[in-house]
Amino acid sequence: MVREALLTSLLPKHLGYFEGLLSNSSSGWLAGTALPTIADFYMAESFLALRSNLEAPDVLAGWPLILGLIEKVHALPAIKAWDEAEAAKTSNL
Repeated sequence: MVREALLTSLLPKHLGYFEGLLSNSSSGWLAGTALPTIADFYMAESFLALRSNLEAPDVLAGWPLILGLIEKVHALPAIKAWDEAEAAKTSNL
């Protein structure tokens, strides 16, 4: 019951807010700045955590700009290098 309300009512309201911010951004970053801000890093990881913690891999499927933000953050050279290093560590376990 709580999970259903979260997925059908609460999350769409809040995800819609972030989707709206991104649709109004000329840069694709949440604050509309030329470079990412802490908000972009924080929210990209929060969206990934939401998907993981809810065990709902498709929870962001209807939010293409949010998915784009996650991809954009993880395409930054330093983040990409860190992701690759972390993946290499876990593949060696």
